[in-house]
Amino acid sequence: SGDREVSTAASTHILVVENDRAAAADLQRQLRELGFHSCAVASAAEAMTRARELTPDLALTDVRFDGTADGIETALELREKFGTGIIFLTAHTDDATLERARQTEPYGYLIKPASPTAVRAAIEISLDRRAQEAALRASESALLQKITHLSCALGHVPLAVQLEDANRRVLHVNPAFCAVFGFEDAPASFCGLDAASLAGRIQSRCLSPHVFSLISDSVRHAPEPVTGVPFTLRDGRVLELEHIPIFDQGRPSGRLWTFQDVTERERQRLELEQVADGRQRALLTDELTGLNSRRGFFQLAATHLKLHRRKQTAVLFFVDVNDLKEINDRHGHSTGDEAIREVANCLRATFRTTDLVARLSGDEFAVLAMMAREQIGQVAGQLNSRLETFNSTAGRPYRLAVSVGGAEYREGEPLDA
Repeated sequence: SGDREVSTAASTHILVVENDRAAAADLQRQLRELGFHSCAVASAAEAMTRARELTPDLALTDVRFDGTADGIETALELREKFGTGIIFLTAHTDDATLERARQTEPYGYLIKPASPTAVRAAIEISLDRRAQEAALRASESALLQKITHLSCALGHVPLAVQLEDANRRVLHVNPAFCAVFGFEDAPASFCGLDAASLAGRIQSRCLSPHVFSLISDSVRHAPEPVTGVPFTLRDGRVLELEHIPIFDQGRPSGRLWTFQDVTERERQRLELEQVADGRQRALLTDELTGLNSRRGFFQLAATHLKLHRRKQTAVLFFVDVNDLKEINDRHGHSTGDEAIREVANCLRATFRTTDLVARLSGDEFAVLAMMAREQIGQVAGQLNSRLETFNSTAGRPYRLAVSVGGAEYREGEPLDA
């Protein structure tokens, strides 16, 4: 024997279950000569007793012998309780016996009288098969352990996870998936479900089912991963979709979908945008009058000039409050601020809402207006008329007066000029 065979034999225990003591003794001798550990018994009860002591790798057993159980029943119990491999050694070859023997899934079925060579060959083949089965069980156990760990990990992932195969059959969803979409079904109940059917259930929970249908169909056919696709549920929550196509040796083998609740993140983003928008408006708006600030005027003026109609003239008016320093000195700066606000109100009343009115600095205002050329000369009169009405009716301890200048805008000319 080679080294592997000697090593295998020396570590192998074989149980001989044989009612004929002479035959049992002869088998034991043969097995010892082959280097195997062996033990001979004559009944089912004895076989179970010795099996508990030795946990045999193989059992060489006859089909029929004395006792309450025959060899086939004993073989079945040995395989189920101890994982013992079975080799039948018998003179019985009838169909009924063979059919019953198949139920034990034996490694071999030898017909008496069997030569030592036949016995040895049957044992060697059985040991190889047993080793292969053991390796397969170990591999399956390791795989099952990995699957268990993966399932446990997915069970604790806060993301909603949906895994499907290449045929659009659902392989796995985690508890977070059920929680996010409000499904009361157990996660395991989704396995084997048509992914299109599951997508329909998700769609029914969306604020806009049609939009979700378009999104999922578009994403499904994308060859690369797609992330960060938002959609809204009927209860107002915002979810973000991620789709990862899975390939095995270059061939599509499935898809991984994740759904994340980003409602709070979206709320914070909108708040930040509103704050930023408010700050921007504050920069573009004069705090005292509510008109455009100098920065706001020059930012918006370019757009106004691009949009003005050619049959109208773009006119830049410059307005300066007269004697504002005297008002501040005699009545205080709060009264001066009030005077500036009143001038701003008169400018609002004089010009249209589509005109760009701004306070450039302390007592200086500018207006970019679109009007017919013949209206330009009338504007100063209208503004002064409103100021006179204010002076005669407001009962203020000061009079408002302004100086007004106007210039037509020439196409292509810088606004500063």
